[in-house]
Amino acid sequence: MSKRNLLILIIPILLFTSCDKYLNRHVMLRVSKDYQYSDFNEFQDTEYRIAPDDVISFRLFANDGFQMINITGSSGSAVLEGEVNTNFLIEFDGFAKLPKIGRTYLEGLTLRQAEMLLEDKYSEFYNKPF
Repeated sequence: MSKRNLLILIIPILLFTSCDKYLNRHVMLRVSKDYQYSDFNEFQDTEYRIAPDDVISFRLFANDGFQMINITGSSGSAVLEGEVNTNFLIEFDGFAKLPKIGRTYLEGLTLRQAEMLLEDKYSEFYNKPF
């Protein structure tokens, strides 16, 4: 065996055996007996809130689901089954650029709150939007 091959074998062995004193395996992943864990229940009932860089999927139905004009303005044609499917980014400042109503602040709202806000804003343009 050449010196080079012997050196290649010895270096990993030395590193492996010497790092044991730095790892302290006897204390890894252990906590003291008086350690206070956080209460899991405080996080259990929280509902997700919209945050910057989220992408929301937005579908708008109007007039109890009847056909409507495409609100995105991309093709100008009627949308089948009365729905528009589009994704929108929540920007860094919490606003989303939405068709017809423009920039709308959605950061911090739950999904249900955002839905109710958008229904209210789109009711100015459409009959019974949902």
